[in-house]
Amino acid sequence: MKEAWIRWCRTLESHSTLREMWRRIKSVSDPRPPHPPSHTDPAAEASRLAQHYADRSTSHNLPQSVRDKQVQLSTSHLAAIQAACERPDPADVLFTSRELQKALQHRGDTAPGLDRLTYSLLSHAGHCGRDRLLNLLNLSWSEGSLPRSWKTGVIHPIPKPRDPGATHPISLLSCVAKTAKRVVRACLAWHLGPLHPRSFAYHPGRSASHCLASFLRELRGGWGMAVFLDLEKVFELANPLVIQAALADRGVGDDLALVFSKKDCFTQASISFSRLHNKCNELGLKVNLEKTKCLPFGLRPPKHPLSLGGCCIEPVTLHRYLGVYFDSGLTFARHVRYLQERAASRISALHYLSSCSLGASYAVLHTFYVHAVCFLVDYSVICLPGLASPIS
Repeated sequence: MKEAWIRWCRTLESHSTLREMWRRIKSVSDPRPPHPPSHTDPAAEASRLAQHYADRSTSHNLPQSVRDKQVQLSTSHLAAIQAACERPDPADVLFTSRELQKALQHRGDTAPGLDRLTYSLLSHAGHCGRDRLLNLLNLSWSEGSLPRSWKTGVIHPIPKPRDPGATHPISLLSCVAKTAKRVVRACLAWHLGPLHPRSFAYHPGRSASHCLASFLRELRGGWGMAVFLDLEKVFELANPLVIQAALADRGVGDDLALVFSKKDCFTQASISFSRLHNKCNELGLKVNLEKTKCLPFGLRPPKHPLSLGGCCIEPVTLHRYLGVYFDSGLTFARHVRYLQERAASRISALHYLSSCSLGASYAVLHTFYVHAVCFLVDYSVICLPGLASPIS
């Protein structure tokens, strides 16, 4: 029991929900019968959600101007893809057993796809099993086609914490397909080279903390302006043809931040917005103007509202970016209150856990405190040096 508690505590982090912590604690201290089905007619609800997700990903959700631009550029995109396919490349070779072994290393079991094959089964398949898997991968790579089972996912609708009526779809894909993806991705990473230095997603060794540090470094003078952009349904509306064309040319988060630290930041922002609008039309992306905000630091709001694609961007004095509350004075007072509230609720769970006689020893309590409470503060530690006064 003690080892089970410690293993669970080590899975906690700053983003772990309080509901999950209490559910686990009370499931041991006060076992209850399982909950009834969440819907009276699961089959009808599944069909409704499937149609809803299909409607969300259709290109009709894009503005007419963006769709017209996509049609206009489709010929050049197809030409770029065809030229790239016909051009000899050093990466046009079969994969090796070493590449497959590297893709399978240190892979803990996750929820499998429709085939029910897990990572542990693939890792322990032996030489014969790995050879067959490698042959299947190389055959798919050579033929330029994917097995149907690799493209079939099991979708689980997860209710959103702040809007229980809305759901966030989680797709469980085949572990075999995801292993093949890692092998191909390593090849693409070598072929494309390093990504943009200001991109912090999909970089090994980089995290949101590095993004926050870079963001604050741009505002080290205590003044400037940040525009927080939200690309609407970027992973659902992304055009496969555009992505392939971008990869053929050089290579392509839905949450972006533009930071302007010069005195003429409003003028620079207007120029950047014009370029951004044109680029979104080319890539088939749509900016969510309801979630896009402008936050000046140490500056008065612009006399004329900033606009993107003819629509005004709302100026704010407080905005949450990457889990941190930024205010116009860079005091982080609101974020400190947020940390206090979250830490207090987690410490309450720790008090309850310490009162149980269910194996919650000192090692269990210490592990819970480190992973559930300390990680919460460690994530925001980059902002703590400026708490006494605005960053300067």
